[in-house]
Amino acid sequence: MKDRIKVKLKERTLYNKNTVNKTPPHNIKRELDTNNFDIKHIKRITRQDKETENIYKRQSMQEDYESFFLTNISHEIRTPLNVLYGMTQLIELQLGEGTLLQDEEKLYEYTGTIKQNCYRLMKLLNNIIDIVMIDMGHFELNEKSCDIVCIIKDITMAVANYFKNQHINITFTSNIDEKIMYFDSDNIKRVMLNLFSNAVKSTGAYGKIEVSMRDIGTFILISVKDDGKGISQDKMDIIFNRFRKSDESLNRDHEGSGLGLYIAKSIVELHDGKIWAECETNKGCEFYIMLPVKMTDTTDSQPIVNYLVNNNDIINIEFSDIYF
Repeated sequence: MKDRIKVKLKERTLYNKNTVNKTPPHNIKRELDTNNFDIKHIKRITRQDKETENIYKRQSMQEDYESFFLTNISHEIRTPLNVLYGMTQLIELQLGEGTLLQDEEKLYEYTGTIKQNCYRLMKLLNNIIDIVMIDMGHFELNEKSCDIVCIIKDITMAVANYFKNQHINITFTSNIDEKIMYFDSDNIKRVMLNLFSNAVKSTGAYGKIEVSMRDIGTFILISVKDDGKGISQDKMDIIFNRFRKSDESLNRDHEGSGLGLYIAKSIVELHDGKIWAECETNKGCEFYIMLPVKMTDTTDSQPIVNYLVNNNDIINIEFSDIYF
């Protein structure tokens, strides 16, 4: 019996030795092809996973972005509305007591506060409308042949007069006295007001803002420089983005929706120009605008304009979120 078991074990061992690793060549190729398929399949699945992860990250960033936008815009709307509601209650109370109409100075103070917060709501709504128009490609320029030196100097002097009670020193210099070119004077003025707004918020009372112009051949270079708190380098990449600010807290000395610089950048780029900033923390900022010198072919239908009209309304709207 033992001998028969030994014979069977020996036969099984010989069988195993003869059969192990004796796969026919075509089966080996099939296995290799299968392995290659598995590797390619794994790589494709891995690539798809990465693409899905990137899509998820973009969606997550978009959701965070929209959440930030809603929070910020809600805050921007709620603040002036609360002021308006509070002032209305205060006026009603003092009218009921019969004291308000006897104090003309206080009445003007109340109406001034109401007007400023109405301007602030107007600014916010105008900016939101412009953002939609820009994103849809429907924002159009109204270009005319104008003296850009006169435009920039005029708006600078108007802003200097607006902030004279805060002792903000605003100066203007230029290496040319006149430059007639084809551009949208109203929107370039709006860009300048946004840069002034940022400069004033940065430097505060008793600050210094310098505006300069240079003719560099086929381009006009405009700069707005302040001696304020500046912007940290980690914020420089986002300041021209929508709804982004160098200070994104809701407890700021000066408010803002974070739309202004994005709109300013869009307006400059519609002029085929460039806008950028050079800043350093606690050493101020300098914003640059480079505009191409363009001339119109239809000189008879586009008169040369020297922009010398009253700037009070647009200044009041643009600076409505600045408080001293």
